[in-house]
Amino acid sequence: MSARERRSGPGHHSETAETSKVTTTVVVSSVPRPSDSELPSGVSPWWWSMVIRAIAMAACSGLAFDARLLRSYGVPDPQVPQHWGVAMAACAARNMIEATGTAAVATRDDGRQVAVRQWRGTAQFRSEAAREH
Repeated sequence: MSARERRSGPGHHSETAETSKVTTTVVVSSVPRPSDSELPSGVSPWWWSMVIRAIAMAACSGLAFDARLLRSYGVPDPQVPQHWGVAMAACAARNMIEATGTAAVATRDDGRQVAVRQWRGTAQFRSEAAREH
């Protein structure tokens, strides 16, 4: 049995993200699973599950993030761009993340610049994730 299995149990998986030289490990079982009632119309359950996990990984870093970071984790763009915000709002409702009160300027593929909200993990969520790890 490996050291990881002794800490977290056999068959327990984790995901690691590197953000601004901060390495965070999120135990997958600690990530809240999306419920069907939260799944926006037209969003695949696969994308929803992927984005919720990516948000949890970013939230554990304690650093400000936005959808650009989630894309760097491999989350593809949803069919409707507003679904990024729906996913962030669902995680905020779970007290996983909170708006930092700042906005960053992002440049879209077509060259337009848009303001994007930045988020960070709540102290409560980071503390709970650290306890489970």
